[in-house]
Amino acid sequence: MSPQLKIPGVAGKSCLLVDDIADMREIMVEWLRIYGFSEIREAENGELAWQAYCEKRPDLLITDIQMPVMSGTELIQRIRKDDEDLRIVVISGFIGEDYLPILESHGVAETVFKPFKPERMQEVLKRIFPAEKETQ
Repeated sequence: MSPQLKIPGVAGKSCLLVDDIADMREIMVEWLRIYGFSEIREAENGELAWQAYCEKRPDLLITDIQMPVMSGTELIQRIRKDDEDLRIVVISGFIGEDYLPILESHGVAETVFKPFKPERMQEVLKRIFPAEKETQ
């Protein structure tokens, strides 16, 4: 992966990554490190993600939707009762276009359809975490 993938706006930020597929989490953690996140935590389902969220709130939640124990949708709804400002990105290969308004109503910033390339996630994160302008 290219070093140009560094995203200045994520420096010092934390991310909670939730996906029931271990290989997907492994790849995404590598990408998130390259992008510049300072802390990346993982969970394999919504329930474990909720516990991780309660222990330490991240700056960003990236979650799949269809997972065992607790779905990504349930996780988002639970988090939104507590935190309306958390930035959320959904990654999924199994949701229809008609589901997007539901996600948007829960304040999901972006939905990324699997499979995707690192550059696609980079574009999304640059929009969510714009680099701060230098003051002169």
